[in-house]
Amino acid sequence: MMADWDIATDPTTASGFWWRTVQGNFVPKLLQMAALMAAAGAAAGGGGGDDDDDTPEAIKAIQRMLARVPPLVWAGKILRKVPTYALTQLLVMPLWLDQEGNAVVFTVPQDDNGRILAGIFWKLAGFATGDRSLWQSVTDAIGYGVSQTPSVSPAISTVWSAADYALGRNPFDAFRQKSLLTPDEQKARGYTWQPFRKFVGWEFQQVGGGIVWKFYPGDERPKLQTTGQQILDFPVISDTVGRFVKITKYGDVERARRAGEPAEGRAAARRINEQSAINTELKAYFALPPGEQNVRTQQRLASKLSKTLYPDEKDMKKKAANERRLQRRMALSVAHGSDDALADPVIAADTKEAKIAIIMDAQPTFTPKQFEDWLQAAVRQKVISPQILIDVHKQMRRKPATIH
Repeated sequence: MMADWDIATDPTTASGFWWRTVQGNFVPKLLQMAALMAAAGAAAGGGGGDDDDDTPEAIKAIQRMLARVPPLVWAGKILRKVPTYALTQLLVMPLWLDQEGNAVVFTVPQDDNGRILAGIFWKLAGFATGDRSLWQSVTDAIGYGVSQTPSVSPAISTVWSAADYALGRNPFDAFRQKSLLTPDEQKARGYTWQPFRKFVGWEFQQVGGGIVWKFYPGDERPKLQTTGQQILDFPVISDTVGRFVKITKYGDVERARRAGEPAEGRAAARRINEQSAINTELKAYFALPPGEQNVRTQQRLASKLSKTLYPDEKDMKKKAANERRLQRRMALSVAHGSDDALADPVIAADTKEAKIAIIMDAQPTFTPKQFEDWLQAAVRQKVISPQILIDVHKQMRRKPATIH
């Protein structure tokens, strides 16, 4: 890569290097982008933007124009079903759509430098489809460039992954850009063999095991596969022909997930803003005399925050929902912020059974009165539900506690 960089920056060779890069890497990516934009314009009935109001008008205008070119629309309808990874890393040639709606494409690998430069170019141009904002496209390009820096060999990386797993950490799958184990699988380690089997299968694939036996470790495979997909999954074929011919509609899944990203982003921003405001109010709350640190004060502060954070909200139902949500978050924040070693793990527990187990394990450290006072306070502060209180009392009757 350093030799190519020297060629790219040397005045005597730079023009030839960049001309070849434009011809061999950038122009095919531009054609891919044009096809996707044409398909987006056609999908919106010629309106452009794929019915997305956040798409800039200039982009919608280009999509409407390209939607008038039938070959581009045809190619774009196929490319829309191709996963982002393939569109970024490879040169993708659309062939046809099969009867199940899968895209059948021919992919052409690129040399390392061409792949990285074309990938960065593709990420930067991502906003042109309307799926990403300009800022998201820039950050995607930076992240992609960093992720493509030279890495250690698979043999060494598998040792590091094994060390991570042995230490109780969740290995990271760089190819899929996510943690290997799901949250449930990570928690289930030590109680079932399934997480370990998934890890071993993943490691097997990392060192090239797919040549002999290709499978998807831990992921549910498609219930229905076309004949072509089944053939491409055969040993040896998957790592030879399968490198060039792909049958997929995973792009539809990715697009459906992206559709929910703006709403999820706005909800996350709302939660952050609310928690920041609650933390500010908590300082004043804990400074109050003990007799004033109660549920009524929390409700008053939550009502105040609702008016401060959402001053323009006119819908009475939404105003009431905002206050209820802030009251609950205020109660939980009080429980988190108080000197209570039991509230934090109880709040963090995901299931009712886990919450009850944590509470019952801590019972011997309380006197009977202290324990009952804690339970009643936990219900008032919404740390536990009334049903959990009932279930805890049932267990207490079956197994009387002894104080340590």
